[in-house]
Amino acid sequence: MSRARRAVAATLLLAGCGLPLLSGCGEPRPPDVLVVTVDTLRADHLGAYGHAGAETPVMDRLARQGVLFSNAVTPQPRTTPALASLFTGLEPHRHGSVEVGRPIRAGALLAERFAEAGWATIGVTRSGVTSERENFDRGFDRFVSGRAASPVTRTALALVAEADDDRPLFLWVHYLDPHFPYRPPDDLTPQDGAACLALADAVRARRLRHRWLTHDRGGVASAARDSCLRLYDGEIAHVDREIGRLLEGLDAFGRLDGAFLVLTSDHGEHLGEAGLFYEHGPSLHEAGLRVPLVVAGPGIAPAAHDTLVRLEDLAPTLLALVELPPLEQPDGRDLSGLLRGGAAPGAGRIAIAESASLAWIRQRDRKDERCWSEGRFSLCAPADGPGVLFDTEADPGLTRDVSGEHPQVLARLEAARTRWRADDFRERSARDERFKLVRRPRLDGGWDETLHELDSPGAEDADVADRYPADAARLRAALDAWLSERRPAEAIEVDPETRDALKALGYAE
Repeated sequence: MSRARRAVAATLLLAGCGLPLLSGCGEPRPPDVLVVTVDTLRADHLGAYGHAGAETPVMDRLARQGVLFSNAVTPQPRTTPALASLFTGLEPHRHGSVEVGRPIRAGALLAERFAEAGWATIGVTRSGVTSERENFDRGFDRFVSGRAASPVTRTALALVAEADDDRPLFLWVHYLDPHFPYRPPDDLTPQDGAACLALADAVRARRLRHRWLTHDRGGVASAARDSCLRLYDGEIAHVDREIGRLLEGLDAFGRLDGAFLVLTSDHGEHLGEAGLFYEHGPSLHEAGLRVPLVVAGPGIAPAAHDTLVRLEDLAPTLLALVELPPLEQPDGRDLSGLLRGGAAPGAGRIAIAESASLAWIRQRDRKDERCWSEGRFSLCAPADGPGVLFDTEADPGLTRDVSGEHPQVLARLEAARTRWRADDFRERSARDERFKLVRRPRLDGGWDETLHELDSPGAEDADVADRYPADAARLRAALDAWLSERRPAEAIEVDPETRDALKALGYAE
């Protein structure tokens, strides 16, 4: 207990009250709430989720103490939209952040609701795309983001130490690891990590384009997969250690007694699935959609549930757990009854997800261009200008316009650019607890559609729509209904700081 807390407690005891109070004698202080999010954390790389080689004792212990959800999903495998959904309870098209780096435009954030109710609110995030520019600071008394937040644990504990001991605390801490490049501390870096470290060095030195790495150009990514897997696990072990230090510090401040704690991630990571390496976003494979989710606290008995839950469920759930008024028309559901031993809310639930735009971002002359690709060719163009055609194999630096040499390719890609808005050129899926329907756009118009039976061997490689036509039709109808209500995304000009953050994270070249 801190010196200030001991002084407050002594004063209250002299006054005849046994607990620190928020308002007056006889009313115990509401519980503290801690939300820990770990960027790019796959659930299946934690010991609690069955990964035999995991070095995650802290997160595994939390999972044993609370409720572990084995079927939790993100609405989009990109950081800004996913965490905005966590904090608003809304789907991306409703809160407005439909792409990484896009600001939250609508909805009340959890920190705002807690601040209005009297909680001290502190946010610490290492990510450059969950900053003040994206409006993640709304409602926080103290908010530190980006490079200033490093080291995250020390920064968070320093701010907690300065917080008012008389008030309950809402604390959000976001660790950027294990985002690529994977660079764990030396004591967690295996000897066979050199191949993956060399890839990261090549990307940083611009000898290798990040996009060519993630799409395994020339087999460079797959050749280093084992090395990168070990470094990825090393990064997770490092975060686990940091979470342990965070919890130790909070316990020393008396902030864990009776607190609610959430551990989750914004999205997973592709480690070769769907041909994508060390990346997330342009695919709706389970590698990117499934996230770990653990909730612990007073009245929550240890359990494991495989019911389908979404990141959007956390905002209404946390408000219910601390008995604050509910959100207005959230997309998420209140899981507090399930956490306290009741039944899952509602049967036959369907979750919708979107990928990031499949038209990848190229940055040139401090301006963004969207690039449409077919085979070895890419057409890159600003929103309001003509496109330039590149042969990405012969010219990986994208320096020479080959439009005149390949007029038919140019015509096809220009037609695709006219046909598809970049923000609509993305995969979409509808899923329940057993099936997932995935719809993928075609350059020449229309969609390809597949149905996958989840948790079956080779689930994402097999289309089972012919075997289960009724399930395919049911999920197709749900996706069509959702699309009919979805508002078109509003074009947002990207500022230089956000552009640099996207580039640093490998989301743009």
